[in-house]
Amino acid sequence: MSKREFVLRKIREEAFLEGEFVLSSGQKSNFYIDVKKVSFTGDFLDAVGDMICDIAEKLNVFDFCGVELGGVPLVCSAILKMNQRGSRSRGIIIRKGKKDYGTSKLIEGPSVSKVIFLEDVITTGKTTLEGIEILRQNKIEVDSVIAVVDRGGGKNIIEKGLRFFALFSLEEIKNFNLAETKHK
Repeated sequence: MSKREFVLRKIREEAFLEGEFVLSSGQKSNFYIDVKKVSFTGDFLDAVGDMICDIAEKLNVFDFCGVELGGVPLVCSAILKMNQRGSRSRGIIIRKGKKDYGTSKLIEGPSVSKVIFLEDVITTGKTTLEGIEILRQNKIEVDSVIAVVDRGGGKNIIEKGLRFFALFSLEEIKNFNLAETKHK
């Protein structure tokens, strides 16, 4: 089984939930893709990190950013995988809000000048675009976004002049037939 099929299967089996949900965008949905259910597992991070790095190498960008909480494991996985490939890589995380203690920073991590923005799931792209604006205000360049799953908001990222890559579309996740591929 390829890494791509493994990640797709893992998301469909363990992170695709059916029921009544309110998404971060405020939209209602009869399903939810909770990538966090799998993104804190070693086998998933190993495979998805390679998939992210394959794209990053083509873009010639080796530093990464994500928003807490969903972006944290993706950034860590990409950094480790990129370093295993021989490229020095760093990552930063955007906090959801400043803390009232310590350094009170909104962006945590080493100094970087250009990053690929990583997201677990993009619904409308609003959170991603807000994060990118924070980075730009801090003189950090972002021209590419990689999402594990695009629920349709990728088009909004592209409309803002950014390069957008999704490891999987919503349709791929929904239409993945677990029974057909179980014994390949």
